[in-house]
Amino acid sequence: MEDILILKDQYLPIEGTTKKPSSMKNEEWNKLNRKAIATICQYLAKNVYFNVSGEKTTKGLWKKLHDLYEKNTVSNKVFLMKKLYNLKMKEGASVSKHLTAFNIITNQFASIKIILDDAIRAILLMCSMPDNIEN
Repeated sequence: MEDILILKDQYLPIEGTTKKPSSMKNEEWNKLNRKAIATICQYLAKNVYFNVSGEKTTKGLWKKLHDLYEKNTVSNKVFLMKKLYNLKMKEGASVSKHLTAFNIITNQFASIKIILDDAIRAILLMCSMPDNIEN
């Protein structure tokens, strides 16, 4: 998400301050803040959006999403581990799509301060494959 905001020149409102730069007019700042919120929200699932829809600043929205999904809590660890351990590729499914889903989940572990080394990732990936695929 950060990369998308950077590409769209909308990253400034989450960079560390909710105050507008002195060189920017209030209308410009408000418009930038609103665009950044809209950009983030378009990628949220409906149930996630419901939890954050009251936020009026990009910084507030970003913090709420961080608290919901990136906090290093036991429940977040359990959620990600279940998601990873229950990931199974169906027979005939695209290996590329499965690998993308696997990488997304395993990369999320870094946000909760769990680093999976390459050997563990390889084992977990092979365990997520259908039985008809040879190791």
